[in-house]
Amino acid sequence: TVYPGATEAWDGVDNDCDGIADNITTDDATGYLDGVDTDYLGYRGSLGLGDFNGDGQLDVAVGGTYVNSSATGGIYVVDGSGHASWADDVDDVADADIDGNGRSGYFGTTGQHMGDQNGDGYDDLVVVGTDGYYGSYYGTVAGSVFFGGSSGISDADGDEADVTFSDSDSSGAYTSVLSDLDFDGDGLHDVLYGDWYYSSSYKGTVYMMSGADMTGGDLDLQSDSGGYVYGDSNYDYLGWSLASYDLNADGYDDAIATAPGVDAVTDNEGCLYVVDGRASFSGSASVGFAASMSICGTEEDGYLGWNAAPQLADFDADGTIDLAVSAPGVGEVYVFFDASSLSGTLDTSAADV
Repeated sequence: TVYPGATEAWDGVDNDCDGIADNITTDDATGYLDGVDTDYLGYRGSLGLGDFNGDGQLDVAVGGTYVNSSATGGIYVVDGSGHASWADDVDDVADADIDGNGRSGYFGTTGQHMGDQNGDGYDDLVVVGTDGYYGSYYGTVAGSVFFGGSSGISDADGDEADVTFSDSDSSGAYTSVLSDLDFDGDGLHDVLYGDWYYSSSYKGTVYMMSGADMTGGDLDLQSDSGGYVYGDSNYDYLGWSLASYDLNADGYDDAIATAPGVDAVTDNEGCLYVVDGRASFSGSASVGFAASMSICGTEEDGYLGWNAAPQLADFDADGTIDLAVSAPGVGEVYVFFDASSLSGTLDTSAADV
């Protein structure tokens, strides 16, 4: 009755006077992008932001593991400067269309925010899939890095990237990636590659690929990585979701990985692990040995860390970074205030909220 029909904006104010602030719906969107045919647009974490052309406006990378035929996958890059007028199929709006290059590669998964792997001041596009399909290989790439520049990102195939990754173990759309962390503290953004569904044991593996090594060509995940950690037990699925933050304020971003299949206490309670960043990280180790801190669920089939990445932000505005992690199997989210104070082996009963 005060302002009927007002558009609800994300500003902490109840603009339309319905008693709820920031209850945004799709009707409030200023623009939209539609998938095409069977794209499954946005599926399996295929949505990321980065300023690829350095104009100060975030651009959107969105695709889907079913873009193109035979689960090849692909991703579209859309210039963010026109976001208020988006109202079309994504392939008609996109500045670049990047296709996977092999059957069953499921190319299209990205991190939420892009980093700058080569340190030139432009965000770089990092997209992953898998080059394995139950023991068979079809010429796909396990991941691609396209360097940003003044002209942004151009049309290409996955194997035409500035840097490619190979030798993943997973099959299907079962990989994850994070590309906006500096794990080794050298000033360049590194890449965490979650290979969480490989068919031999399903323990899962998280590889750390240093930005300093991304000068061009192909990098073998297993032999060219800066080291990797693997799940402690079969069917842990380590690396299902990834996050990062310098929790101990030592100048190295720490790697955070979830393993929703862990069943150490009950079946599939799931765990979150923190591996401290460091100047040199090589070789391999189980995550239970390498982690400085872990948080595990307490509920059967809680699947802590399944799908949604752990979130780090100052939720209570006290100047410290907090941690939120979800257990979708039991429909709960756990919030830990002042995440830097957490240490040792914890479970979700220690959550503040």
